[in-house]
Amino acid sequence: MKESRERESPRSGTCVGGTFDILHDGHRELLGKAAEASNDEILLVGITSDELAASGRSRKVRKFSERADAVSIYLKRLGCRFEIVEIHDFSGPAATEAGLDTIVVSSDTRENAERINLIRKEKGLAALRIISIDLVCGEDGVVLSSTLLAEKSVVK
Repeated sequence: MKESRERESPRSGTCVGGTFDILHDGHRELLGKAAEASNDEILLVGITSDELAASGRSRKVRKFSERADAVSIYLKRLGCRFEIVEIHDFSGPAATEAGLDTIVVSSDTRENAERINLIRKEKGLAALRIISIDLVCGEDGVVLSSTLLAEKSVVK
Protein backbone atom coordinates (compact mmCIF):
# COMPACT_ATOMS: atom_id res chain seq x y z
CA MET A 1 0.00 0.00 0.00
CA LYS A 2 1.27 3.41 -0.92
CA GLU A 3 1.31 6.12 1.67
CA SER A 4 2.98 9.44 1.26
CA ARG A 5 2.77 12.81 2.89
CA GLU A 6 4.47 14.58 -0.01
CA ARG A 7 3.22 15.05 -3.56
CA GLU A 8 5.04 12.87 -6.05
CA SER A 9 3.11 13.33 -9.27
CA PRO A 10 -0.43 14.03 -10.36
CA ARG A 11 -2.80 11.18 -9.56
CA SER A 12 -5.96 10.31 -11.35
CA GLY A 13 -9.17 9.51 -9.65
CA THR A 14 -10.80 10.40 -6.40
CA CYS A 15 -10.07 12.90 -3.67
CA VAL A 16 -11.44 13.67 -0.22
CA GLY A 17 -10.43 16.23 2.34
CA GLY A 18 -10.98 17.36 5.88
CA THR A 19 -9.52 18.09 9.26
CA PHE A 20 -10.21 14.59 10.60
CA ASP A 21 -9.70 15.51 14.25
CA ILE A 22 -11.02 12.77 16.58
CA LEU A 23 -11.82 10.22 13.87
CA HIS A 24 -15.48 9.23 14.28
CA ASP A 25 -18.15 7.24 12.41
CA GLY A 26 -18.94 10.20 10.15
CA HIS A 27 -15.29 10.40 9.08
CA ARG A 28 -15.18 6.63 8.61
CA GLU A 29 -18.29 6.80 6.41
CA LEU A 30 -16.75 9.58 4.32
CA LEU A 31 -13.39 7.84 3.96
CA GLY A 32 -15.07 4.52 3.22
CA LYS A 33 -17.17 6.04 0.43
CA ALA A 34 -14.06 7.74 -0.98
CA ALA A 35 -12.12 4.45 -0.87
CA GLU A 36 -14.99 2.72 -2.67
CA ALA A 37 -15.16 5.46 -5.31
CA SER A 38 -11.41 5.28 -5.95
CA ASN A 39 -11.82 1.91 -7.70
CA ASP A 40 -8.35 0.68 -6.71
CA GLU A 41 -6.69 3.87 -7.92
CA ILE A 42 -4.77 5.90 -5.38
CA LEU A 43 -7.15 7.93 -3.24
CA LEU A 44 -5.87 11.45 -2.66
CA VAL A 45 -6.62 12.50 0.93
CA GLY A 46 -6.14 16.16 1.83
CA ILE A 47 -5.81 16.88 5.54
CA THR A 48 -5.79 20.46 6.78
CA SER A 49 -2.53 21.92 8.04
CA ASP A 50 -2.24 22.75 11.72
CA GLU A 51 -2.68 26.45 10.91
CA LEU A 52 -5.80 25.92 8.81
CA ALA A 53 -7.27 23.47 11.33
CA ALA A 54 -6.84 26.01 14.14
CA SER A 55 -8.35 28.96 12.27
CA GLY A 56 -11.85 29.80 13.39
CA ARG A 57 -11.85 27.24 16.21
CA SER A 58 -11.75 27.99 19.90
CA ARG A 59 -10.64 24.47 20.82
CA LYS A 60 -7.27 22.86 20.25
CA VAL A 61 -7.05 20.44 17.32
CA ARG A 62 -4.61 17.54 17.26
CA LYS A 63 -1.41 17.97 15.23
CA PHE A 64 -1.43 17.17 11.52
CA SER A 65 0.82 14.15 12.04
CA GLU A 66 -1.57 12.61 14.59
CA ARG A 67 -4.62 13.24 12.40
CA ALA A 68 -2.83 11.85 9.34
CA ASP A 69 -1.75 8.75 11.27
CA ALA A 70 -5.35 8.04 12.35
CA VAL A 71 -6.62 8.39 8.76
CA SER A 72 -3.76 6.24 7.49
CA ILE A 73 -4.49 3.45 9.96
CA TYR A 74 -8.16 3.45 9.01
CA LEU A 75 -7.55 3.42 5.24
CA LYS A 76 -5.00 0.61 5.60
CA ARG A 77 -7.66 -1.44 7.40
CA LEU A 78 -9.89 -0.92 4.37
CA GLY A 79 -7.13 -2.10 2.06
CA CYS A 80 -7.19 1.22 0.25
CA ARG A 81 -4.27 2.62 -1.73
CA PHE A 82 -3.95 6.27 -0.79
CA GLU A 83 -1.76 9.33 -0.60
CA ILE A 84 -2.08 11.90 2.17
CA VAL A 85 -1.26 15.53 1.47
CA GLU A 86 -1.30 18.52 3.77
CA ILE A 87 -3.65 21.24 2.57
CA HIS A 88 -3.40 24.93 3.38
CA ASP A 89 -6.69 26.18 1.95
CA PHE A 90 -10.22 24.84 1.54
CA SER A 91 -9.55 23.25 -1.85
CA GLY A 92 -6.06 21.75 -1.75
CA PRO A 93 -5.05 20.00 -4.97
CA ALA A 94 -8.71 19.30 -5.85
CA ALA A 95 -8.93 22.71 -7.53
CA THR A 96 -5.75 22.38 -9.58
CA GLU A 97 -4.94 18.74 -10.29
CA ALA A 98 -6.05 17.82 -13.80
CA GLY A 99 -6.05 14.06 -13.23
CA LEU A 100 -8.75 14.10 -10.59
CA ASP A 101 -12.29 13.28 -11.65
CA THR A 102 -14.25 12.69 -8.42
CA ILE A 103 -14.55 14.36 -5.02
CA VAL A 104 -16.31 12.85 -2.01
CA VAL A 105 -17.84 15.24 0.51
CA SER A 106 -20.41 15.29 3.28
CA SER A 107 -23.69 17.08 2.66
CA ASP A 108 -22.57 20.06 4.76
CA THR A 109 -19.45 20.60 2.61
CA ARG A 110 -21.02 20.04 -0.81
CA GLU A 111 -20.92 23.80 -1.37
CA ASN A 112 -17.11 23.67 -1.11
CA ALA A 113 -17.01 21.02 -3.84
CA GLU A 114 -19.16 23.24 -6.04
CA ARG A 115 -16.75 26.16 -5.38
CA ILE A 116 -13.85 23.88 -6.31
CA ASN A 117 -15.58 23.07 -9.60
CA LEU A 118 -15.92 26.80 -10.35
CA ILE A 119 -12.18 27.26 -9.76
CA ARG A 120 -11.46 24.26 -11.98
CA LYS A 121 -13.65 25.73 -14.73
CA GLU A 122 -11.74 29.04 -14.51
CA LYS A 123 -8.50 27.06 -14.92
CA GLY A 124 -9.85 25.14 -17.91
CA LEU A 125 -10.12 21.85 -15.99
CA ALA A 126 -13.00 19.40 -16.08
CA ALA A 127 -15.49 19.55 -13.24
CA LEU A 128 -15.22 16.88 -10.58
CA ARG A 129 -18.06 14.42 -10.14
CA ILE A 130 -19.39 15.15 -6.65
CA ILE A 131 -20.36 12.26 -4.39
CA SER A 132 -22.09 13.55 -1.27
CA ILE A 133 -22.83 11.48 1.81
CA ASP A 134 -25.38 12.28 4.48
CA LEU A 135 -24.18 13.41 7.88
CA VAL A 136 -23.94 10.63 10.46
CA CYS A 137 -25.71 10.93 13.81
CA GLY A 138 -24.64 9.43 17.10
CA GLU A 139 -26.84 7.30 19.36
CA ASP A 140 -28.35 10.50 20.76
CA GLY A 141 -29.52 11.59 17.29
CA VAL A 142 -27.07 14.51 17.17
CA VAL A 143 -24.82 14.88 14.11
CA LEU A 144 -21.35 13.59 14.93
CA SER A 145 -18.54 16.12 14.98
CA SER A 146 -15.07 16.21 16.45
CA THR A 147 -16.00 19.38 18.33
CA LEU A 148 -18.95 17.72 20.08
CA LEU A 149 -16.87 14.65 20.86
CA ALA A 150 -14.10 16.84 22.32
CA GLU A 151 -16.63 18.70 24.46
CA LYS A 152 -18.15 15.44 25.70
CA SER A 153 -14.74 14.08 26.71
CA VAL A 154 -14.01 17.27 28.70
CA VAL A 155 -17.37 17.05 30.48
CA LYS A 156 -16.87 13.42 31.60
